[in-house]
Formats: sequence, structure tokens, C-alpha cells
Amino acid sequence: MAPLTGVGGVLLTLITGTGGALLAQWVDAPLPWLNGALVAVMLTRFSGLVGAELPGGRKLGLLLISTGIALHFNAAVVAAISADFLLVLLGVCLTLAMAFIGMLVLTRGGYDPATVFFASMPGGASEMVDLAGQHGGREDLVALAHSLRITLIVLAVPAFCFSLLPPGYQPFAAGVDTLVLALVLPPAMLAVWLGQRWRLPSPWMLAPLVVVAAITATFDLHSGMPDWLRNPAQLLIGCALGCRFNRTQLRYAPRFAGLSMLASVLAMAAAAVLAWLLASQLGAPWIPWMLGIMPGGIAELTLTAEMVGQGVAFVTALQVVRLVAVMLVARPGFRLFTIYSHRSKRRSPL
Repeated sequence: MAPLTGVGGVLLTLITGTGGALLAQWVDAPLPWLNGALVAVMLTRFSGLVGAELPGGRKLGLLLISTGIALHFNAAVVAAISADFLLVLLGVCLTLAMAFIGMLVLTRGGYDPATVFFASMPGGASEMVDLAGQHGGREDLVALAHSLRITLIVLAVPAFCFSLLPPGYQPFAAGVDTLVLALVLPPAMLAVWLGQRWRLPSPWMLAPLVVVAAITATFDLHSGMPDWLRNPAQLLIGCALGCRFNRTQLRYAPRFAGLSMLASVLAMAAAAVLAWLLASQLGAPWIPWMLGIMPGGIAELTLTAEMVGQGVAFVTALQVVRLVAVMLVARPGFRLFTIYSHRSKRRSPL
């Protein structure tokens, strides 16, 4: 079937995603507006009924989600995070170290070093794809690897976290203050504009997150994001993630897709085990540590923390510092990885 484009394709995606979200909500699935939309759109695209992504939909969803997450950074929370900043750096180092799992798995597949390295780094997908192209890697394969990893995390991690909660558990939900929302949304949009102008990484997520968090902490604001904004934001992100997949991916790169999924599952398992060991030693809750050192993405993992009501600001701090760290170490790290790859080939008896 020929793909639908234009308004018809967008409507098909939105209708499919909304139907999936409502069904997921009906069966009480975790993060229904995100996961339900993702699964529904992904399945329709694999079946050959292909719609189109809403232009700017994911960006708008990220803006709303990041603003809502930033509202958790009141003065007391920022003080607590500052006191634990060394632990945040430790968590970031653990996340970066888990990238070697993906590198080992994909290297066994015989792929070039640029594709292997940037497909394994837990950074922003678009930034890693661009860097892979600049260094001679396969941009399509790197994009596929990041899409698969984020999708696996979105589908598996929230469900796992919710399974750990006691029956009837209800996380604390901050009341909605419309005055606070009116105060922070304009600066959030301005931050996005500046972030794009200055070519910052993930401007639709990081820029409003930092600005609104600073405003929230400075004025000690207390407000949550209303469901009538949060749910459509999750829907837009879920539809956008689902639109990353199509039928041809199952045909032209099945081996790479399989290895990428294996690497992602191993990294997720390693994150859970390391988080449990670290949380046990520190006497801290396990779920925030697990979400904090999972290899991306920020929006999906912070949403999970918000839905279970545990360590939202801590998880966000870990994920934001992780993304910044990846951008700083990606280029020099690739040079070291290239040297290592060349030496390994010379030593190989094959």
C-alpha cells in the first residue's frame, strides 16, 4: 500500500495513536498515552498501512513534557540534588560504561567502527546520527539502533517499575497552579528558540528544562502539569516514536536490528543490576537509580519517574548530565575507539 502523506497521513497517525492510547488506558497499562500510541502506530506501519508524523509534533510534546518535569525542581529539591552531585556524576559514568556492551556486540557483527560507536553511545539520536555521518558511518543503521533502544526502554521499563509498586499505590501529585503555568511557558518557548539558534543539543527538551527548572528553584514554585496537557504531549511523542519504523527495516537490516536489540536488552539488564547494587550500598531507593542510569531517552525515563512518584528531579539530573557528557566525550571517545579497533584487527588471527 502506498504511504499516505499530507493531512490524510497525519490524521491516520493521530487516530491510530489516540485509539491505541485509549485502549492502553482502558487496560490500565503504564504510561498509556505514550506506550499505547507507540505500539498502535508502530504496528500499523509494520502492517503496511503507513501514515505520516505530525510536523513538529514530537517537538511540541518534548516542550510540554520538559516544562512539566522542570516544575519538580523547587528550592528544596535543587538543594538535595546539589548535595548528591558526586553521586550524579557516578551514575553518569556507569551509563557511559554500559555503552561498551553495545560496542562489543555490534563489533562482532563486523560493522564499521563509526556505526558501532555512535549506535552504542547513549546520546541524543539525531546528534549521534549526525556524528556517524561525519565520520563515515551508516546513518540509517545508527538511527535504527537508537530507535530500537528507546522503544524497548519505553515498552519494558515503565511496566517493570509499575510491577514493583504495591497494589493500590498512588504517587503524590502536585496541584496545578495555572498562574505558575502562565509564568513558565513563555520562557520555555523562548528557551527553545534560543536553543535552536545556538544549535544546542536537544533544544526542545534541554533548553526549556534548564530554564524552567531555574525559574522554579529561584521562586520556589509549586505546581504540576495538568493531564489535559501531559496526555496529548505523551501522545505526540508516542506517535513520533512509532513513525520511526516501517516494513523495509525488517528486510534490509534484520541482523543489525537483532544485534542492536540484544545490546539494548543487555544494557538495560546491566543498568538494573548496577542500580540495585549501588542503591543497596547507599540505602537509597532502587527505582530512581535504575531510571537514572538507563541509557536514554530523557523524556521517557523522567515521565516514568513522574508516574511512579519517585526521584523525578534526581532521574532528570542524571539523564541531563549524561546527555551533556556524551556530547563532550563522543568525538575524543571515537578516536580512541578507532585506535582500539585497528589494534584488535591486527591482533586477530582472522
